[in-house]
Amino acid sequence: MPLAWSYARVSRGAQVGADRSGLERQEQALRSWLAEHPDWELAESLVDPGVSAGRGKHRTTGALGRFLQAARTGAVPPGSCLVVESMSRFSREAERQVLGVLLSDFWATGLAIAFCSDGGAVLDAELIDREPHRLHGLLGAMAQARREWEEKSRRSRGAAVKRQQLQDQGVKVAAATPWWIARGSDRRLVRDTAGNLQLDQACVATLRRAVELAMQGLGSTLIAQQLNDEGHSPPPTRTRRNQYAANAGEGWNHSRVTTALRNPALVGDLHRQDGSTLEGFYPPVVSRNEWEQLRSGMAMRDKLRGQLRGGTQKLHFLFQTVCRCACGEPMSYHPPGRGARADHPGWVACRACNLRDAPGPGKGYVFRDQMEAHCLTRLASTTWAELLSDPGTEQERQRLADEVVTLRHQRRQQARQLERLEARAAALWTQEVPEERLATVERAIGQARQQSEALTLELEARTKELQILEAQPDGTQAGEELAARVQAFWQQLDTAPPEDRRAFNRWLLLHPAKIRFVIHPPQQPGADRLVALHICDRCADHQPLAGHTRLVAKERGLINPPRALQANNGTSKLLLLGEQRQDTLLELLDNGTLQDQTSLWRSGPSLRGLARVLEKKLPTWLQQESFDLNPRQLRRFAVQMAARELGSRATHAPGAGVSATESVTTA
Repeated sequence: MPLAWSYARVSRGAQVGADRSGLERQEQALRSWLAEHPDWELAESLVDPGVSAGRGKHRTTGALGRFLQAARTGAVPPGSCLVVESMSRFSREAERQVLGVLLSDFWATGLAIAFCSDGGAVLDAELIDREPHRLHGLLGAMAQARREWEEKSRRSRGAAVKRQQLQDQGVKVAAATPWWIARGSDRRLVRDTAGNLQLDQACVATLRRAVELAMQGLGSTLIAQQLNDEGHSPPPTRTRRNQYAANAGEGWNHSRVTTALRNPALVGDLHRQDGSTLEGFYPPVVSRNEWEQLRSGMAMRDKLRGQLRGGTQKLHFLFQTVCRCACGEPMSYHPPGRGARADHPGWVACRACNLRDAPGPGKGYVFRDQMEAHCLTRLASTTWAELLSDPGTEQERQRLADEVVTLRHQRRQQARQLERLEARAAALWTQEVPEERLATVERAIGQARQQSEALTLELEARTKELQILEAQPDGTQAGEELAARVQAFWQQLDTAPPEDRRAFNRWLLLHPAKIRFVIHPPQQPGADRLVALHICDRCADHQPLAGHTRLVAKERGLINPPRALQANNGTSKLLLLGEQRQDTLLELLDNGTLQDQTSLWRSGPSLRGLARVLEKKLPTWLQQESFDLNPRQLRRFAVQMAARELGSRATHAPGAGVSATESVTTA
């Protein structure tokens, strides 16, 4: 039994509604054709909802194009038939193009076509050869469908011109309104007494939430997940009846979020097809300042597209991609081994430098919690007002402002000159003057209009650049906002849900200050790694990792702990944090005593540095006390002793020397 495929098409998505009969009429014609041809079996039904056939879009991107491609590859067997209601549903292109499709894509490949409105005869190559007069009927139907499309296009263009004229006069004529504009129960636009459009408050709340998440640095995929989890309704979509079309689903997705956030109607602008823009046509959802911040943030995120990974909220390392190795590669998270303790925080390391025989400078691993504590204390204690005050930005803002004023003045002068030329041309038309003079005036008017359009385009570009710069806060304001955000997140770091950690990470990555931490190797054996803070592509300062010190500061709420560096003369200095936020710096001398150096604190090792020093000196002291420990026990004992010394300030009074041997014995 031969196979038949049906094809139905409507030009606009509005014709797909339940109250429209376009598709139902075509389906009824198909059922009648199948009843009259019982020897044919229906294989599939092809539908193109909202696809125009005047320019052949249905043949390239629609369901008909996929059917023709399947016929070329052999998926549609020869001898099959495509059933269409009429020629206008099949195509409205020029007669030569439609006839070429029938000749090359249908009859040359063994396919047939049937039009229900013309009797439903199965037109294959054999029938056309026997009865060539049928081509005359097909050509007449093609010409009629083409003339109908041209007439509808002419009327549509006239209506569009009239609509634009009314819009220029300030009339809020119904156009392709966004989905967040309020509509009544009859699907008509809701207006106030002055004729202005109104917003749907439920949709506005959803959009405001999406904008908030986008300004926090989340991508469209994560924003869609968050909106679906919070129960926000997605924008309405046209009913898709084509089985080949992708199923859009019932929730938010990547494309819907991207389309909504990039729509200039959010700020109230109407972008027309001729390239012009009407500001304030729609009621705004966000302010102009928020719109510029959103655009700059999305532009920055596009630049970092290769560095932003993951379509999930799970984030092991809080400063992923923010922390980078001295070789330039990011510091990535490494989970602990199987035999590690249950509360092991995991490691942070450079994968490139830790490869076998890798010559990179970032060999080794750092505890994840120590790295996070270091970065948080640095962010909370940095003087951001001084670092973010960029004189170059202020100069650029002033330059753009002066340029905008100059361009506005030039455009006003050009407009006055154009008015004088047009008045002069009107006066010359009433006089008997040579044609050459009139042509000269017309050329001058054309040049003046071109210059005026060029000035307008340049003024719009400079104005947008100035708005983006003005939307960025100054150094003091940006510093206060950054410090407040870091300290607020600091308070709920341990209980922060995964989405808050991801949002904080993306916020840092997309911050205009371009905050980055670069981990450098220790300057000498036994010393700590140096971490450089980069702001706006310039190095602000270097500080040691001092992981244990930063952890103690985090546990005790000390946002700004003192530094802990290796001393220049090679001696080791240890920083102790007191109960009353009073710091004590003790120096470990060669004879095993700790000497107070609080007044001269500038540097000192971390817990690891002290443990290494004690591990070298402990064998001599343990022999005197008749202790016998293997290397692993010795290393663990040294770490325990160093941790005890870090947390016991009361045992080491300022100015007093305490024997390290006594500490070992008591430990």
